[in-house]
Amino acid sequence: MRTEPDRHGVIGLSYSAHMGDLDQLPAEYPLTFTREAVERGLHIEGHLLTAGEERTLRRWLSLPDEAAHAYARVIARERQPVRIDGFSPPGFEDLNAALDTLEAEGFVDRGDAVPWSLQIKAMRVGELKTICAARGLSTRGRQLDLQERIADQRAHTGLDVLAPRHRGLFQRLIRAGNQSHSSDLTKVILAEIGVRRPAIYPVRPGIGRWKNRSAMRAYESAARWRFSTPLSGDLLADIDAGLKRDGLRVTLESHQMRFSAGRQIAEGLAVRLRKAEGTYEASQLVERYRKLAAAVPDSTHDVSYRLALVLERAGLVEDAKQICRLGLCDTIDGIRFARTGRRIARSTGGSEDFPEVTKLSVDRTVELPHARSGRAWTLEGEKAVSIERAVADWLSVHGRKTIRSENDLWTTLFVLLYEPVFFADIPGSWPAPFLARPTDLGLPSFVERRRNQIDFRHKEFETKEPGTLLTQAWNARFGQRISGVHWNRWHLNDLVNIVNTLGVVALRAVLEPFLHQWRRAARGLPDLVLLPGQSQPIGGTELSCDLTFVEVKGPGDSIRDAQRWWLAVLRDAGSRAEVWRVNPAQG
Repeated sequence: MRTEPDRHGVIGLSYSAHMGDLDQLPAEYPLTFTREAVERGLHIEGHLLTAGEERTLRRWLSLPDEAAHAYARVIARERQPVRIDGFSPPGFEDLNAALDTLEAEGFVDRGDAVPWSLQIKAMRVGELKTICAARGLSTRGRQLDLQERIADQRAHTGLDVLAPRHRGLFQRLIRAGNQSHSSDLTKVILAEIGVRRPAIYPVRPGIGRWKNRSAMRAYESAARWRFSTPLSGDLLADIDAGLKRDGLRVTLESHQMRFSAGRQIAEGLAVRLRKAEGTYEASQLVERYRKLAAAVPDSTHDVSYRLALVLERAGLVEDAKQICRLGLCDTIDGIRFARTGRRIARSTGGSEDFPEVTKLSVDRTVELPHARSGRAWTLEGEKAVSIERAVADWLSVHGRKTIRSENDLWTTLFVLLYEPVFFADIPGSWPAPFLARPTDLGLPSFVERRRNQIDFRHKEFETKEPGTLLTQAWNARFGQRISGVHWNRWHLNDLVNIVNTLGVVALRAVLEPFLHQWRRAARGLPDLVLLPGQSQPIGGTELSCDLTFVEVKGPGDSIRDAQRWWLAVLRDAGSRAEVWRVNPAQG
């Protein structure tokens, strides 16, 4: 860790990775990483802690290294409590002394001080059976059955276990230090050994994810509920309880939603309601879906789409059509509302006041000289490959270079071509060093708060070659762990060729949806990009020498809505975008 002033003169913590091989990491690396994360967490969100919580953290930071290291190892274990007979981390001169210090300082409970309910969780099946047999209880059943059988049968077993105190507090600070939903330190370790190098930027003090402690506690409670699993018989009651939670109805700015209780509750409810559709009548779910849709301020959200389908099944056709009308929009999400609304209107014989979904014909039929089994194709001398790989291999024989594109290519190009926008110094966007993307990416505030940077970048598209801008960003950021960027799949020269050949109009048509929707836009882009090359007859007609997008469809495959939308966008922007029906030459 180091301190440095930002461009406004604010002193903040900034991460500087050592970049070594895994074998070169010191044995105490869990202590190093945990300390750094806790220090960052205190710097960023220390104002949300009670005085007692802060004292506990400061006290741990002042412990002797071996004791602090042992605690960092213990709280990182997924299985709790930790058995002493299976706990032998490297790098300790006197592990027992370190554990004694932790026990004396109140950081762990040990042995009989650990509650019986926790002790039995650490026992192996044989140990559980021994206790059951000694008590005259059945030794049959699963591990959970055995644990329940002796839940009130406390015995002196001689089992030595450690149960860390304050583990939840430390996990909270690690999440705060990394501005993450998870306290897992894998990303930190990968960055340290140079596998996934993070982008380096100052840590912003006093920003954090919440304005006050009550918002933080509400989020934590909602996150636990989201990932809990209710019994099937309790599903509707659990949904009703979720719909009554206060956090669901709190209105926030869009950039505050990612770490909000409302988002966690809404996601948990969406999963539960989708599960309930397979068990309960549609009429039982209509009002529940309505309440959830009212709490999600996006008429194109999947919750609204599911509501339309449930309304239709419940016989409330006009209500279903109205939901579909509200979902109509010129984005990748709008096409399913148009399709569904039009289908419902036709079934009732009413006015079809929904736009017709663009019909796409197959531009060419291609026969490949390869065998096919199911969805897999076999190339000579190789195991089964995808249809896209088979087509690319066949085209290379014909002298046409092809790039497997789909969605990852375009997220990579988006981030690099909008690099000054992506990494703009916006308050709250980069409060921790291991974030791979701005915290508001994909939300309306991402564009609203960066309008000046976006406009300036679009002017640069006009005055400079996009390939030049791409190359500059590539050289500045190469190898960094950035969401959506894949460094080793394509050569830079090929990417430059693509963006320069596309032209500014088509390039903006492809990339601007990512500004507004991010991952939601990254669905359905064509499978292949054919780089400019020699014109030749393929599939009965002449294949253009221009840059060409190709959506590949094997026997029985159909065009999905997202693919249909993107093909239309590309064609409207003046690009060649084709659909190929591919069959094996053997029939």
